[in-house]
Amino acid sequence: MPLSWLPLISDYTREAEKPLAASAWSAVIYGIVSCWMYVIGMGSAIFAGTSDIAQIMLSAGLGIGSTLVDILATIVICVIVGTVKKSVSRK
Repeated sequence: MPLSWLPLISDYTREAEKPLAASAWSAVIYGIVSCWMYVIGMGSAIFAGTSDIAQIMLSAGLGIGSTLVDILATIVICVIVGTVKKSVSRK
C-alpha cells in the first residue's frame, strides 16, 4: 500500500521551491508513519492473540462504533482525494 501513494507525493510536491527536498522529506516521513502503523497493527494482533481484524476490534471493545468510523473515514478520504484531483486538474 505505501508504494502506491508515492506518486501522490510527487504530484503534491512538484510546485515546491525545492521539489527534490520536498519529495525526499515527504517520502521519509510517509515511510516512518507507515512503519508506525505496522507496529500498531502487529502489536494489536499480538495483544489480541489473533490476526483477524474483527476479533481485534471486538477484543479492544470497539465493535460497531469503530466499524462506522472506519466506513465514514473511508468515504471522507475518497471525497477529499476527488476534490483535490479536480482542483489540481483545473490548473
